[in-house]
Amino acid sequence: MSEAMTGGSRTTSGGAEVDELRLRQLLGGLTAVRDGDFRTRLPEDADGLLGEIASVFNGMVDQLS
Repeated sequence: MSEAMTGGSRTTSGGAEVDELRLRQLLGGLTAVRDGDFRTRLPEDADGLLGEIASVFNGMVDQLS
């Protein structure tokens, strides 16, 4: 997976705080799978919704590979 990520800045949108680094990791993972790389995985160490998304993403890629 491409590691072209900027720092872990946070953006507030509609009261929800979003970790830009985690979103960039998700985008990198989605792009890798789109391009046929089914070995890519996301780190599951995030708390809350982003951690759940990473876990589901990894499970989906496991089933596709």
